[in-house]
Amino acid sequence: MTESIVVKNNNATILGIGLATLITTTAAPCIVVQKADGVRIGGILFQAGENNSTSLLQWGVKADNYAGDPMNPGLAYDLFTRVGGDNDPSVKNMTT
Repeated sequence: MTESIVVKNNNATILGIGLATLITTTAAPCIVVQKADGVRIGGILFQAGENNSTSLLQWGVKADNYAGDPMNPGLAYDLFTRVGGDNDPSVKNMTT
């Protein structure tokens, strides 16, 4: 991914079917949830790319000072992360 998926709408659902993998190729997060209540994110594998990123999923923006709606909270489920491993160019292929 070269740009983040930005969620701005209330009650949006991002559902990865078959454990979708999102790989960032920049320092930006894969998904950014802005001022949106009731967002659901699930079934996704976040994988770090070659460029360092401070986060792979960013929920909220600190500068917004938005606490959210306690009657319509967001939900994250079945999320996985992978860093290092097969993306590391310094690791040689060990198969014979």
